[in-house]
Amino acid sequence: MSPDSSRFAVGIFIVLVSLSAAYATMNNFSGHPANSSERLYEELNAAFASHWKAWTGLDIKADRTRTGPGSR
Repeated sequence: MSPDSSRFAVGIFIVLVSLSAAYATMNNFSGHPANSSERLYEELNAAFASHWKAWTGLDIKADRTRTGPGSR
């Protein structure tokens, strides 16, 4: 194997590892919120649903969307 093809193979490997790490970070496989902002929104949704029920007597469920940044 020539030095250029070895560098190319290492470069491809690094790109694939980086992409797989980014994919795993973006898709939370454990079912738990990945960061504190997600936990905050879950708590806010629950608090709002509780407040709304006390105010109107109606049950609601607030879900957040699963779209990425820049989605339309």
